[in-house]
Amino acid sequence: MLTPSTPADTAELLPVHLPHVTPGDRDAVWNHFASMSENLPEFTVLLSSKEARRAMEELEVGSGPLTQDELFRLIVPVIESLFDDGVKSISPAFHAQLIMMCQFPNIPEIMVVQIAFGREVGEETIGRGSAQARHARLFNGESQRPPDEQRIRTAIPVLRRSAALAAEPLRPSLLCAVAWMLWALGNRPVAMAYLAEASRIESSHELTLDLQTHFSLAMPAWVETRGKPSGCR
Repeated sequence: MLTPSTPADTAELLPVHLPHVTPGDRDAVWNHFASMSENLPEFTVLLSSKEARRAMEELEVGSGPLTQDELFRLIVPVIESLFDDGVKSISPAFHAQLIMMCQFPNIPEIMVVQIAFGREVGEETIGRGSAQARHARLFNGESQRPPDEQRIRTAIPVLRRSAALAAEPLRPSLLCAVAWMLWALGNRPVAMAYLAEASRIESSHELTLDLQTHFSLAMPAWVETRGKPSGCR
């Protein structure tokens, strides 16, 4: 079983290998990102067809640009679009959207908990202040409720590619999101390597510093119960 004192977790950090992307791929994403930035605080959200229909029915939002408050409510369908069987590939515009969203405070934390524990948890976190304590327990790994490993394994390659497509100064929060998911799977050594890369880019990045401290002290309760690591580099 992994324990907080396992020396292999911090003795020698593993290298981080992001997916190969071409300059053309990166330029396409940057163009979308720049366009989104120019329109802030309004933001046009990209969703899968199924999630767009559901959002228009349940959230009473239209098809035009959204304010930041409206965008916050649409985090749930954005994340669920990753798991829509009708989506065959992630577009450059959607990667740009993920990069943009991860630049806002608290959004990476909300995203990874929903990825790991499902739509219902995401909706509770967005919709009710009373759910914040539950969200914090899940994010800190203080619950024995196991995450959905398949959802995590689906999301990790997407966010790794988003990080590869992002300009380097925009990567730390994305790297933190990937690190948390790896940690949730029990793979602390690789999670710490992603945090080290985030720290190399921005040594004072708050989420990186918080996760480095937390991961060095604890594994998720659900991993301690299961007693074996899982994950990918």
